Amino acid sequence: MGAVRWNSNLHAFDRLLREVPAGASTGLDVGCGEGETARRLRTRVGHVAAIDPDETSIAEARSYGDDIDYRAAALEGAELDDASFDVVTAVAMLHHVDQREALVRLAALVAPGGLLLVVGLARSRSFADFARNAVDSIAIRPHTIRKGVWETPAPKVWPPPLTYAQSRSVAIEVLDGVTFERIPYFRYGLAWHRPPE
Repeated sequence: MGAVRWNSNLHAFDRLLREVPAGASTGLDVGCGEGETARRLRTRVGHVAAIDPDETSIAEARSYGDDIDYRAAALEGAELDDASFDVVTAVAMLHHVDQREALVRLAALVAPGGLLLVVGLARSRSFADFARNAVDSIAIRPHTIRKGVWETPAPKVWPPPLTYAQSRSVAIEVLDGVTFERIPYFRYGLAWHRPPE
């Protein structure tokens, strides 16, 4: 694979992956694209399944020859058992779908005591949003100069339909006890723990 890939999504995802507990054994990456995020999840979890509706991306993901179970499927149509994954991740995919419905489905897939991690994109609207963007615009430069920016070949959607405030509001409504935060650079992260039974 050559040099380590870097972009704002992967930077945020690596930060969230620190929350994966040592005992987690099953993981699901939703909207995996060509598999970069699924492979990163696999470094923390023993068995990983990954889904994406784009068949070209899934074909490329499978070409790496790893042990991840890649499936060409959208979240709403995937044949996945509820409460069956210790960790469920979704990176830069919520703005492709209805966020409320997707969060409900993602949460349903998390096993009792398990963890949902999301990296999201949102539109800036408030003064605080634009101020944070200005800080990120400066802070990101050393990374882009030293590391370059990897562009995923997976399909993209822009602009995101929801603002940061709207994304946070939906997450809080759907996921009791969710943690929502702005993450460098130009991303937000959310973490939700499903209570043990």
